[in-house]
Amino acid sequence: MSGENNFYTEGNKNDFFDFLEMKTEKLVTAVYMITNFFSDKEPIKWKLRDVCLSMLSDASVLKDRTQAEQANLFMAMLSSVGETISLLEISHLSGFISEMNYTVLKREYLMMSEHISQREELKKTLNRVSLPEAFFEDQEYRELSDAVGKSRADLNRNTRSSRQFSPKERMQNGSPHLISPHTRRGISEIKDSMQTSAIGQNDFLNRNGHKDISTQKENDKNIGRVEKVKNKRCKVMLDMLKDKSDLTIKDITAKITDCSEKTIQRELVALVQKGVIKKTGERRWSRYSLN
Repeated sequence: MSGENNFYTEGNKNDFFDFLEMKTEKLVTAVYMITNFFSDKEPIKWKLRDVCLSMLSDASVLKDRTQAEQANLFMAMLSSVGETISLLEISHLSGFISEMNYTVLKREYLMMSEHISQREELKKTLNRVSLPEAFFEDQEYRELSDAVGKSRADLNRNTRSSRQFSPKERMQNGSPHLISPHTRRGISEIKDSMQTSAIGQNDFLNRNGHKDISTQKENDKNIGRVEKVKNKRCKVMLDMLKDKSDLTIKDITAKITDCSEKTIQRELVALVQKGVIKKTGERRWSRYSLN
């Protein structure tokens, strides 16, 4: 532990980039030594080493890069430090690393992170864009907001003014002239609109009523025609049953060809229910005779 502190103190006397590279090498070596005791099948062993090697790679090229590139490398190293500390904590909680080793490594990584965060290269890059207060101002939006605010104020003022005297109170006071010409014109337009709407509604009802009556008459005519056809078919079926009993549906459909077999069957059932004819047998063996 004393060797680590001596190294850190001595490193501060050297160029910062050389110091950071040497410090990173030291920490990577320590992580490799500790993870030697991990099983090769343990994924966290290889993850820790990969993160540490990535951080060492960034530290080794710092001195040859521009200020902007150095700032990006510093950000990457800070990210690697945070990930390494998290992995070390997981390893400690899982019993792979002792309390002492975890505490020492975490402290050294945090100290290195603090020194990186204080670098001017990083601060300048992070703060090189300064947004003025007027950056988010929108002239068109401000004008629209002012217009909306003025309209609301006018509306509130007019509302308060109209509440002073209701139309009824003005008429009772004998002061119909207190109603402005604009208000009277609006009331008149509303009345005209209501009257026009009422007339249109009555016309619509009348047209619908006429349409309904004509439709009903047409339906009555259609029903009458259907009933005549049905009655004609029933008469034919009854005449056939008078001439011969025990007729099947096939016998009847051979004579009546203006409708389907299902229609004839329904009409036969209706005659059975009325008691005009009787039925014997079921389904295709059904036979019909007069009662």
